Amino acid sequence: SQERCGIVTDNVKDFQPIHNQVLAAGEEHYGMLFTFDDTLPRTRAAISLWVKTLDEFLRNHSDESALHNRVHFLP
Repeated sequence: SQERCGIVTDNVKDFQPIHNQVLAAGEEHYGMLFTFDDTLPRTRAAISLWVKTLDEFLRNHSDESALHNRVHFLP
């Protein structure tokens, strides 16, 4: 079965154009969540912040189609 996995990345520069290209080609993706190192640093100390942020986001976007072909910027 096909997994419906989104992408979480701080690489907006490369992934925003990919999002645009996928949609322009009439294809689909299962969501992109963009982060920023100043608000969500990739450190061991920030793990609880990541869990809290992702949990809150997913609770507020629980519908299966909430991420379909979309990008969101996490705080």
